[in-house]
Amino acid sequence: MEIIGALLVLLLAARLLSEIAARIGLPSAVGEMLAGMALILSAQIAGPHHDLVEGLPGNMALAEVADLGIFFPVLMAGVEMQLADTVREARKSLVVALIGIALPLAAGILSRFSPRGRNSRPRRS
Repeated sequence: MEIIGALLVLLLAARLLSEIAARIGLPSAVGEMLAGMALILSAQIAGPHHDLVEGLPGNMALAEVADLGIFFPVLMAGVEMQLADTVREARKSLVVALIGIALPLAAGILSRFSPRGRNSRPRRS
């Protein structure tokens, strides 16, 4: 029963914040994501022993619903995608993808060569 209550709270919060986001000129998906983040934060603050939060982290049914919550927006984005838009924005997408690869790689390499990174090497026994 707590799953139904948690889903109801999630849906109501997502709907409310999506309407608020739409009224201030943002996409409704932004409000829905903010609702999810706000609920996660409130669950962290309330702790694992709150009635609405207890038992949810290990619940497989909720995990399946969460997977569907990721699958359907990605599916809809793919369905609504236009090839002409993709070709027109290819250069920007390539730059973003390359930065998304190069920046974490460079940060990892630089952190390894930093004085703190040298001291944290695992010792061989």
